[in-house]
Amino acid sequence: MSCPDTGTSLKMGKIMHHTDNSKSDHAAVRPALIPILCLMALMSVIGCGDKDLPSTNANVPETSPPPLIISSDPDLRPVITSDVTAVNAWLVLARQIAAVDTVDVNAVVELLDTPAYRMIDDTTMRDKSAPNIMKRIMEYVFTHRDTTDTPPPRRKALLDSFLYLRDHLDEIASFNRDHLTPERLDTLRDALLTYAPAAEWPPTISIEIMAGFPLISFSEPNRFVIDISLAIAGGGEQTAELLAGRIYQTLARVDGVKPDATMDNAVKLSGAFRMLRHGAITAWLNDKPNINFDDGHGQLHGPIVGEGALIENANILLKHTASAMDNMLAPMLESAIAQSGGRVHKLYASKDRYERVGWAMAKLIVEHFGEQKLREIAGDTTGFLEAYQEAALADGSGDDLDRLPPFPGDMFEELLIHLSTY
Repeated sequence: MSCPDTGTSLKMGKIMHHTDNSKSDHAAVRPALIPILCLMALMSVIGCGDKDLPSTNANVPETSPPPLIISSDPDLRPVITSDVTAVNAWLVLARQIAAVDTVDVNAVVELLDTPAYRMIDDTTMRDKSAPNIMKRIMEYVFTHRDTTDTPPPRRKALLDSFLYLRDHLDEIASFNRDHLTPERLDTLRDALLTYAPAAEWPPTISIEIMAGFPLISFSEPNRFVIDISLAIAGGGEQTAELLAGRIYQTLARVDGVKPDATMDNAVKLSGAFRMLRHGAITAWLNDKPNINFDDGHGQLHGPIVGEGALIENANILLKHTASAMDNMLAPMLESAIAQSGGRVHKLYASKDRYERVGWAMAKLIVEHFGEQKLREIAGDTTGFLEAYQEAALADGSGDDLDRLPPFPGDMFEELLIHLSTY
């Protein structure tokens, strides 16, 4: 059940992004929740028993549980909800396995059919073997076979997440009360409104929590799913920041087109700089260089990259960008764009470079003009580049790796003309 590399992987300390473009709505999937309610009823019969989770794990509170669905202030748009229904169903299965050593595979099938799990864009989650794989991993974890010589199941990412969750069951049970709280949802909403007005966001944004691979995924038009082990390993404040960045990246308006392989190279060139601006705000919202996770999670660690290394890498990439654009924008060489205009997008399209370089550019702007300036130009690529250029010229030549270089003057003027055209 390993995740395909369709985005940024959380292995080696990166955040895995998956996108599911299938349309769905809550009204259409509510019947899938009926089996979960039946599973929850098992708790009154099974209890904790002699084979309950060992005392080394914190006891899950059974009284006054937090609500399954909470929201930010309902009077302010966008209203952001956090739904732990799928996690609650997973927790029921974990308790059952701890009590009687096994669980019926049909109960796992019902779990994977809940809205949160169906949002995961991973073909192995849709494979007919997925329920049996999850059943084996959960039984391995919650009967403590990892402490014996029993060979571990495959799908290490899922196994590592469940092993981590086994030691944080109390935090799972109180997630909506102590972790992603209404106050944090308010903070998340306020961060989004800082960089795009309310009219540009959907009226509601749903965040569904599941237990599985360490990822944040999206399903149109306004639904996100996040793995609870990733959230707990990062802490409540970081979880809100990661979600703010992911929501902005996915839903915020781009002032132009996003580049893709089918476009004319002249459009790709313009789109690359628009995505650089877009990535800058995304990375600023999720505090890119300071993303950090509990090393106790087998798939996560941190920090991913320090500020110094990130700025040095941005210095090198921006110089490569200028080199790739050398003479490309000169009026007498318009054919050069048709031949090579896609080079800049290709330079940034991998390894999270739009966000990494964008964050470094945003930091320089904030250092020189304050964060209010970044907010004012957040949706304006031309304004963003002009502010960066002015800050970089004031900062120095960029010959030192810890300083970012300005674009060559003539090239920069031609770039702005190009952006006004495409």
